[in-house]
Amino acid sequence: MAKEFGRSVHIDEVFQQTHIRKDTGQFVDERSNKTYEDFVNKFSQAMSEAASSVDESHPMDPGLEDTIRSKCWSDAVGGMTTKGRLYGAGDLARHLKDTQSSRVDVNLKRKASCSSSRDKEEIGQLKQRLAENDVLIRQLQQIQSVVMQFLPTEAQTTIQNICQQQNTNLDQQNGEQHQNQQEEDDQDKNQQDSPNYEDY
Repeated sequence: MAKEFGRSVHIDEVFQQTHIRKDTGQFVDERSNKTYEDFVNKFSQAMSEAASSVDESHPMDPGLEDTIRSKCWSDAVGGMTTKGRLYGAGDLARHLKDTQSSRVDVNLKRKASCSSSRDKEEIGQLKQRLAENDVLIRQLQQIQSVVMQFLPTEAQTTIQNICQQQNTNLDQQNGEQHQNQQEEDDQDKNQQDSPNYEDY
């Protein structure tokens, strides 16, 4: 079959070739028919979920479809027997476990890489916004210093008091956030240091 298709074949394709009567086009028995229907439903649902979770800028890995296909087939037939056999898989069952494991590792690494790239992009955007905000603040301070020269003394004093109050409030908020973060860090450290009695 591999030569006929010009690629490696999937378990469900082998199953169709070996469990469908050529004269009627029907499955040889009820079990094979139900197994294939279960597989089709599971595979369709799994592919829809996988497609919805894939980032548009990073198309689905071709190996991921093969992994999903093999996993859905295994689920549809109830998994491998104690002797390591998989209904309808024949010799392909021997290679299934190693193939699935290697593809899952590749996909996990790729997802981690994509997530890391997105995190770096978001951090870069936040840094850029902070830099832009700093520029705006400096510009506003310059404008304020120019305008202050033309205001009456009483108005200057009022504005200075308001600015000082705002700075005091900001310092208090930053102090509270720092204290809360420190308390959370201490709690995490205590939890890590405390013995886990479930292990005994």
